[in-house]
Amino acid sequence: MSKKNNEFSIEEYTSIRAELIERIKIMNSQEASALVAIITSWAAGFTFANEILTKKFIMLDSFGTVVFQCLQTFIFLIPIFYFVPLAIKSGENLTQMVSLSAYIRVFYDYPFQKKFKKMNWETSNNLLSVVNTDKKEKSVILKISNEEYTILAISSYLIYKFFEVISIKQLIQFVNEREITTNVYIIIILMYVIFNITSIGLIFLIHKSSSTKNTMMDKTKIYVNAYLNRAIELGVIDEKMLKNAIDELNPEKDMIIRKFL
Repeated sequence: MSKKNNEFSIEEYTSIRAELIERIKIMNSQEASALVAIITSWAAGFTFANEILTKKFIMLDSFGTVVFQCLQTFIFLIPIFYFVPLAIKSGENLTQMVSLSAYIRVFYDYPFQKKFKKMNWETSNNLLSVVNTDKKEKSVILKISNEEYTILAISSYLIYKFFEVISIKQLIQFVNEREITTNVYIIIILMYVIFNITSIGLIFLIHKSSSTKNTMMDKTKIYVNAYLNRAIELGVIDEKMLKNAIDELNPEKDMIIRKFL
């Protein structure tokens, strides 16, 4: 396909920018839903814990108390399971945002099209932002950017561990008093082990899927290079221009701070 067959328009640019904004809105909405879900789960878990601690369930026998405590601790793991699809979707949105941003930077910011004035919004944003590009300096903001799901999941897991310890202590007491058999004790402990292994695995999945560093950072370079190769195939750039294009669009380019008098 030759350069003449390719038409770039302000309408396309505006449409892509609108989709970028829409995906940001979707991600913000998902984060709000995650906060509601975790607050609801925590409230339910603490309510059940209060019922146990204040002995309001004295009608339960030892086995019933243990089962009730297991259910109460498991409530704090519900957000972790809920965050998995949200984190995966967040990662998909981040990937699409990288793709759209790279497309704008290559085909609109970089001055291939003589009839357009250079836009330069996306390129400037990528070079200046500490969130979506990887600079040499280690930014604290960069490390925790878009890690809400991971932080909330870890917090919920730590609360779960606290109540798990309380539950196991109660379980050991019942075993020592021969109110519960050793078999029941082993089954409950195995269940807690499964809960822990599953939760830790899901937290790592959440982190890998939704982390900005694991998505936008690496994929920015991949998409920029891919679209530059595509620009060569379409004839909107020749290989002589490629080095200058890479230098200007490089997401790891050091930021130059100029002082204007």
